[in-house]
Amino acid sequence: MMAIIYPENPNFNTNGEKHIFLKILLNLPDVWHVFYEPNINGLNPDFILFHPRYGLTVIEIKDYTKSTIQSTNPFTWKLNWQGYTKTVKSPLQQVTHYRNETYNLLAKNESLRIKEGKFKGRLKFPISCLCCFPNLSSKDLLLLNIQSLIPEKILLSKEDSVNMDSFIEKLLSSFNRLFPPKPLSEKELGDVIFSLYPSFQYYTEQTSNTYKNNPKEVLNDFVIKSFNNYVDELIYVTDSIAHYINFYQKSLEDIIIVYNPRRPSIPSSKKYLDLLIELLSSKNLSTSHNKDSKNRIRLYPYEKLTQINVNTKKVFMIDFNNIQNDVLDNIVFPLLNKSKDCHFVTLSSNDLINH
Repeated sequence: MMAIIYPENPNFNTNGEKHIFLKILLNLPDVWHVFYEPNINGLNPDFILFHPRYGLTVIEIKDYTKSTIQSTNPFTWKLNWQGYTKTVKSPLQQVTHYRNETYNLLAKNESLRIKEGKFKGRLKFPISCLCCFPNLSSKDLLLLNIQSLIPEKILLSKEDSVNMDSFIEKLLSSFNRLFPPKPLSEKELGDVIFSLYPSFQYYTEQTSNTYKNNPKEVLNDFVIKSFNNYVDELIYVTDSIAHYINFYQKSLEDIIIVYNPRRPSIPSSKKYLDLLIELLSSKNLSTSHNKDSKNRIRLYPYEKLTQINVNTKKVFMIDFNNIQNDVLDNIVFPLLNKSKDCHFVTLSSNDLINH
């Protein structure tokens, strides 16, 4: 059995990514989950691997050749780029940043954090990282002084990128000196996958039956993206939509944003929505309140949520913490309870949720 891939048929940006995927990642055992360019707080690391017994690994792949690299230091590298010199962040700095942002994203979900003891608040599993150079041999890495800049246990050469045993050895060694993960329930496993790939939904028959008695419990199946303020929330929503459009080559009319027309707090609903539209417009993403509009993201107030066919649309429910209780109970919760086959429902809030 092969690894579980998200999305199922990725379109790769570089030959190195495609090479590593076809030679190694696709052929990992089916206990491994492989995510290509997930959206991590607006960043897109090349790959993230997840194994419940080990944890997560963020992988950065560089197609550099010997002639590409001019000079290196721990912080920046100078590259030959189309006849010019280009200064970029070092691969180690880059993958470390991705790892930290991945931690921050997952740590927003309380179910994935240790609840008591010495390590209370920490994620239940470690996150390691790897830097891979599929065009540079071990000898090349040594001659270019890269082995002195990136720890050997997380550095993969051309040889490592074609040999499964060698790759696995490096992958597992990246977890050395990291803590062993805590056992994850099936629901927590689903929460990890959903955080990295929001198109994934995890449900059980037991929770479905429970929702008939208490519809509010449907929220147990959704990760609510929480932000300290509404600006950060709307920036995240805008970046997520732009990534979805560009990565999956979807049309704007596939996306619906559900907003709150009766915000009880500052800013007003109009100013909140105006900022969202402005941010989307800055990325050439047009919007409309008309449900029949073509090639535009459609905006719906929560009160009209029942008009949405959630089985065919990509739905962003924003400002979730400011929805009136009657709308939650009579419209939102019942609809979410029916949305088991929804391809993409993302909930976001800009304060602690009090419902």
